[in-house]
Amino acid sequence: MIIAVAFFPALAGGLILLNWLFAPVALDAEKSSGYECGFLPIEGQTRGSFPVAFYLVGLLFMIFDLEILLVYPFCASMSTMDYGAVAGVVAFLAILGFGLVYEIRSGAINFTES
Repeated sequence: MIIAVAFFPALAGGLILLNWLFAPVALDAEKSSGYECGFLPIEGQTRGSFPVAFYLVGLLFMIFDLEILLVYPFCASMSTMDYGAVAGVVAFLAILGFGLVYEIRSGAINFTES
């Protein structure tokens, strides 16, 4: 464990240093062209502004992806669990369900212009 605690930060720092030393800095045509999302970059910058909807979709994906990650082991070992564990998982799913209903009702997921 001590070797891992010493080795991984040293490896990460070494890779960051190598990237800083050898990465090309000059802008070329590919870096300043439009991205997959269709937005053109601002003149002199390679980063553009994104609507908040992209971030909301990303956050929702992460939340429900983690839900599947937590529910799968429960489904695999449900026959050996007691009622307290089942009640805990049902409460977890209920909280996520209420959160999804709240997001839908508040209009956070509605991406159409009104």
